[in-house]
Amino acid sequence: MIDKNHWLAFYYQIKEIEKVKPKSLLIVGKGCGIVDDYFKNRGISVTTFDIDKNTKPDIVGDVRNLTDYTKGRLYDVVLCAEVLEHLPFSDFDRCIKELHKASKKYVIITLPYNGMFFSIKIDFPLFHDKYFNLYIPYKKSLQHKVHQWEIGSNKNTSLIQIKQKLKNIYHIDNEFQYPSFPYIHLFRLKVVK
Repeated sequence: MIDKNHWLAFYYQIKEIEKVKPKSLLIVGKGCGIVDDYFKNRGISVTTFDIDKNTKPDIVGDVRNLTDYTKGRLYDVVLCAEVLEHLPFSDFDRCIKELHKASKKYVIITLPYNGMFFSIKIDFPLFHDKYFNLYIPYKKSLQHKVHQWEIGSNKNTSLIQIKQKLKNIYHIDNEFQYPSFPYIHLFRLKVVK
């Protein structure tokens, strides 16, 4: 079953992809298929990629060797949501380089945060809702047992260090935590060739 936070995750992923108006999209980590169905129904060329053949992706493979499977094809946008934390952090640099090589313009990555948040939502009748999140860098167990790491889960995975690794090969075009669910951090990365 898909809960409210998953629907919000799909919403923010779709919103960031729509901002850059792609003609082609590679989704790494197909999951339940909501994001790819959304864009297919809007006439975007979508290719799905996943290590789990049960999700019925267009391409079955490992993100650590992504370009071996895509065979030189470049996509306007590559979305990699809720994938990289399932691999050892020692593979992070390799993975973000593979995503970079597969994209013409943008890569969108989401990563989970480790810690506690206190959130306040204020409703303004004539304006958008405002969320204020206070992050408490409290080391807790990983959000999911299948995660090998999360932002802030150890001394090597702080947000500052993650951003530095991304800046080595990308321009960070946009980044934010989901306002109503701050445990996920989204990065929209402009490919620098």
